[in-house]
Amino acid sequence: LMGAFCLAMDGPVQLTTLQLLLFLLPPCHSDTLHRLLRFLSKVAQHAESSWGPDGQEIPGNKMTVSNLATIFGPNILQKEKPGEKDAGAMNFEDSAAIILVLQRLIEHYQTLFMVSPEMQCHVLRRLFQTDPDVIDHLLRRK
Repeated sequence: LMGAFCLAMDGPVQLTTLQLLLFLLPPCHSDTLHRLLRFLSKVAQHAESSWGPDGQEIPGNKMTVSNLATIFGPNILQKEKPGEKDAGAMNFEDSAAIILVLQRLIEHYQTLFMVSPEMQCHVLRRLFQTDPDVIDHLLRRK
């Protein structure tokens, strides 16, 4: 999916495209990515120095979203090229695109992993048409 992630870099539908791509991930991968992005976002919140209640400066960790994306991006999002022996090798453009995608994922992780009410309604309608027993099961469970 790295190619699709990179294509989602420009345009007004960037976040929607990223969200739809995330929905394609297997649940265990999606859950792991969500937890990792939440953690990276929390780390980025402490990038700047702050002041404690006693007026003492608390130094920041200097790990901004950009820095985190630079470090983790190439490890989380890898672009596969068919027939290439060294899949780990990437050019500057690929690396920059990966970093920008991970920045967006960290910055917007809360909304990217939410399913909109419209989409929920669409899925429920579709299930009702194709498999009403599933709807019945979902409505009965607590």
